[in-house]
Amino acid sequence: MNQDNQLETIPRIPGAAYIRYSSEMQNDSFSLDAQLRQIKLRAEMDGVSIIQIFSDPATSAYSKKQRPGIKEMLESGKKGEFYILYIHKVDRLARRLEWALEIVRELQSLDITLKAVELNFDLSTPEGKLFFHLLSSLGEFYSNNLSNETLKGKRECTSQGYHNGSVTWGYFSEKQGNHKMAFKDPETALIVNSMFERYATGLYSDRQIADWLNIQGHRTLNGRLFSKDSVREILQNPFY
Repeated sequence: MNQDNQLETIPRIPGAAYIRYSSEMQNDSFSLDAQLRQIKLRAEMDGVSIIQIFSDPATSAYSKKQRPGIKEMLESGKKGEFYILYIHKVDRLARRLEWALEIVRELQSLDITLKAVELNFDLSTPEGKLFFHLLSSLGEFYSNNLSNETLKGKRECTSQGYHNGSVTWGYFSEKQGNHKMAFKDPETALIVNSMFERYATGLYSDRQIADWLNIQGHRTLNGRLFSKDSVREILQNPFY
């Protein structure tokens, strides 16, 4: 038997991959397929067979800890279906230090080894634990800083008379130069005025205004019937 045949008979360790991207923009530049391809290359070098793939496409790791892919991965780990979990980078697992540590502790309690393709670490050593903490903290810092810069940009956009995100009910969006501006819709803007006038009298509740809108055939931006909550959102929206 030659050496190649001997290598083929060596049983490979069952492993799994967890992959994630948080936005369509990320998907364009570094897709799930790209993450998985690099993970499989690393697993091949380690003598590990990727038997399960868990993913969370277009999901934030900063605002959502209990993502479907993470939950499914942990449930599979509890059944002993794999022994090594591969991720591309630490921030694919979580962008909050506390959440990353919680997931790692649960993996360790199940005797599952966590490996990252980029900037790998050994959690069995003090140095590896420190490195993991640093990477997780940097991921959280990046998310916090990005959120602050985004908010700063939105405030500046508003101060110049432009709107952020989707326009509210009663308005439509139109591009002016490099920005989009909100303009009153000739028909629904009058209805919005009537909503505020009715509410200001103190004689109409949110529910009564919603019923009035629905009877006239008006629908929300999502094409749904108005509810007291959707009316309340309009009446409390500072945009108006």
